[in-house]
Amino acid sequence: MTLEKWLSEVVKEKLQRGLFVWYDPLGAFEPIVEKVVPRGAKLLKFEGSYLALRFKLEGEDPDFDKKWVVYIPEKETNFLRDWEFIGEKEVLDLTELLLRKSKLSLSSEVIKALQKNSSQLVKNWNILMGKKEPTTELIIDSLLATAFELSRGNEEEAVIKFIVNREEIASKLEEAGVYNFWLQKLGEFVEIESEEAKEVRDKILKALLFGELVYKGAQSKDIFTLLPKPEKEQIISSILRRWRSDARFSDSYVAAVVDEVGREINIKEHLQLKEALTSAETFPEIDELILEELLSSTNPENYGDKVDSIERIAEMRADTFWAKNMRVKYWKPILIASRLFKGCKEALKECERMNRDELIDKYVSSWWKFDSMVLELSTFDFGREEPLITHAYVAYETYLDRVNRRLLEAVKKEGWKQKLSSFWSYVTRAERPVAVFFTDALRFDLAKILIEKLQVGAEEVKVEWLFGVLPGITEVGMAALLPDAHLSLVYDNSLKVSIRDKCVTEKS
Repeated sequence: MTLEKWLSEVVKEKLQRGLFVWYDPLGAFEPIVEKVVPRGAKLLKFEGSYLALRFKLEGEDPDFDKKWVVYIPEKETNFLRDWEFIGEKEVLDLTELLLRKSKLSLSSEVIKALQKNSSQLVKNWNILMGKKEPTTELIIDSLLATAFELSRGNEEEAVIKFIVNREEIASKLEEAGVYNFWLQKLGEFVEIESEEAKEVRDKILKALLFGELVYKGAQSKDIFTLLPKPEKEQIISSILRRWRSDARFSDSYVAAVVDEVGREINIKEHLQLKEALTSAETFPEIDELILEELLSSTNPENYGDKVDSIERIAEMRADTFWAKNMRVKYWKPILIASRLFKGCKEALKECERMNRDELIDKYVSSWWKFDSMVLELSTFDFGREEPLITHAYVAYETYLDRVNRRLLEAVKKEGWKQKLSSFWSYVTRAERPVAVFFTDALRFDLAKILIEKLQVGAEEVKVEWLFGVLPGITEVGMAALLPDAHLSLVYDNSLKVSIRDKCVTEKS
């Protein structure tokens, strides 16, 4: 039953004699008092003057014929004793209401906390309690949520806030009278011996980090002994995942791991490389350990056999917190290199059985991405990971040489025919004005990148390719793109492009 329904029942019962004088010493019910007055009754709220109350009620209803709820958010006084004899009087605050309606046996510590936080609990009752029947545990959880300024059940953020802002949060909990309840809550997670906030905070921090290493990374319990209780395995991952992903707290995670625990303990020397560890992202030392293993076990002879495993690991690690946070920068280029290597090797196999059109179609549909990958790799400054990158460059150079030779062989056999008419026919048929830009050396992969950028806010952007002229040098290639251009071999054995007998071959 909701709080408002409980209060409505009490008010309705007390109004049987027509006048109900209601003292609420903490004023907690003031925000909802109007909602609990039954239809047909009038509400009179104390606003600092008992004399004003008398003038208002007795001036309007001297014989007390109407039903009145007189709400006084103050301690009980003798100023309205005659009204109390006429009707009913009740000193009713949140604690009294809960004791009466829920029949709970509340400890003195819970009662004190309730009295300190009554106003906030009442204001947020529906969010904190919903329609659940109050229990002692539910009340304590709601008190903690109020102190943390969170919705009930958000234990993950409460733990994070306590670790990140220990002094401020501990002070708020003490002020709200719920610090001991918080220690009890943390005691469900890991054994707490001390009540000192710093010691508690440091223990929770290490228990979280070491717990993820052991439960998710399959590390030894004999090495990482400060652990949460096993049944808390799921909430460990949930808390740390939330801490790392929430922009409000992610910097504090780095500080806690690197500047605190990392300086106190040499994590790397305690880690054991296991398959499960490749998915853990607790410490950046995990990445260092995995990289060292890949470097020590990979060479030019076995890279091709190991590339699938390297790609899988790099893909997984590139999506972890430390890579996204740019504290670990090598997984992205390792991932690109592994995919480039595999793609080039596959292209070398495929190109041998393709004709001219199939080679071109394959390039414009997928092989152009190899050029884009190499361009992206050029943006990284390689360090220790370079041996895992060079294999891709070798494969790419081999791919370029062989595929271009295969295209040349196919062109010699099948020929090459310039097709520019469809482009200019599109321009002349366009319903709106068309601007044509001639850009020298704009590679196909760069054009695809440009298209991606232009698509933001554009109705339609696409790439359509055409057979250009050979050789594809600036003097000939760009000039031949002009409308009505004519390509010819002149007397000095050079290629010339002309429009209406005017040479347009020059770069200018």
